[in-house]
Amino acid sequence: MRKLISAVFACFIALVFAAQGGTDGVSAALELPARPVYVGEEFDLVLRIESVNTRLAPEMQLGGMPPQEVLATGPFSELPLQRETVGAGFREVRRLVTRARAVTEGTVPLVLALHITVQERRQMIIGFTMIESTRVLRVEPARLTVRNMPADGRSPDFSGAVGSFDLDVTVAPTNPVLGDLVRVTMRIAGQGNTSSIKPPSVKAASGFTLYEPRRLPSTAHNELVFEQVLIPQNTNARAVPAVTFSFFDAVSGGYRTLTRGPFVLSFREPGTEQFTPFVPKPERTDAGNGAGTESIPPQADRREPWARQVLIAVYWMAALFVSIAVGARAGSRGKAATVAAALVFTVAYFPVRMAVNRMMPDTSELVVVRHDVPARFAPADTAIETFRIRSGETVETLQKHEGWLKVKRRGDIGWIPGHTVLDGNAGPSSAPHTDAESPL
Repeated sequence: MRKLISAVFACFIALVFAAQGGTDGVSAALELPARPVYVGEEFDLVLRIESVNTRLAPEMQLGGMPPQEVLATGPFSELPLQRETVGAGFREVRRLVTRARAVTEGTVPLVLALHITVQERRQMIIGFTMIESTRVLRVEPARLTVRNMPADGRSPDFSGAVGSFDLDVTVAPTNPVLGDLVRVTMRIAGQGNTSSIKPPSVKAASGFTLYEPRRLPSTAHNELVFEQVLIPQNTNARAVPAVTFSFFDAVSGGYRTLTRGPFVLSFREPGTEQFTPFVPKPERTDAGNGAGTESIPPQADRREPWARQVLIAVYWMAALFVSIAVGARAGSRGKAATVAAALVFTVAYFPVRMAVNRMMPDTSELVVVRHDVPARFAPADTAIETFRIRSGETVETLQKHEGWLKVKRRGDIGWIPGHTVLDGNAGPSSAPHTDAESPL
């Protein structure tokens, strides 16, 4: 009897160990690009974790990543969990992904270790149980080959961007008046590394004053927006030159250059159309990059002052004729009737003048120049001089732009610094104008 009990107990222990089977139900491996990557190229680095009859805790730590000076990586984010039933058990696949960028040329060994907490399902003689344990899981070793971008085919205007991109360029206005700001907006859309990008721009062009391009905010994903201001100096500037953008396409292993333009301009005479250049709304940049820009208020429809003066002159002429007519018809009391009619028209003049001002507002201002100043084609010290304004002369302001005034004097139109006039509302009067910034 004792021998029988011992045999049954030994069989029980053997069945328990047989039911438990192996203890390694988790494996991990890296998913890398099938081809070599290039220095500066961005790609997805995926960590694939597969478990059978084992649940993984959300918290895990990955060790052994190369330094950022070799392979720059960000934090991992988890993709949707894949789970399927296998017989009486289950199988789960988890993928963690980060955006990586190759920094140096060579072979980068990837020998990683994953610290995880697992819950394994173990079958007992009666039913199942979950056993929790902490372990260090060795990720299957891998190697990443990084190449330098080739020198052959590299354009002198190479932007430094690596990836796949498209370029869109718009120019406004295309029918400017001499002195107008012509804005070239360049949009770069695509996927890739643009951390050290050199923005596209219009190169030196005859007949234009050019300013450096600046970056504008964009709400679109994977899009960069740049703007460059040009000022035509004469009507020989018939077209804005073409804009080019050169980048390295890592998939094809070669350089690509996108070209948009040239863009034809058609100059118009001043006064034929009132154009207000587009200016983005005030923007806020990241901390440390300075304040945002200030937009130019839209210009109102202009009413010429002479039209108002004509109406006022017509009013007084009508008052004169009506007063004389009233006096002529009054007979012996004609003088008194004429004086009375004149008084009525004089009193009525003030509400009539207010009504005329409301119907025909004058958006311009008259300002006095404090000292001799040259009027220029554009709001820039480098723009050519068109005429000179003497000290004490009165000019009419047409437009204001970042410390500059567009003024009119006896038919001549040009730009002068705002600090050169006596009117405190016309522009800054305490600080002298400098050319440290472009009119953007």
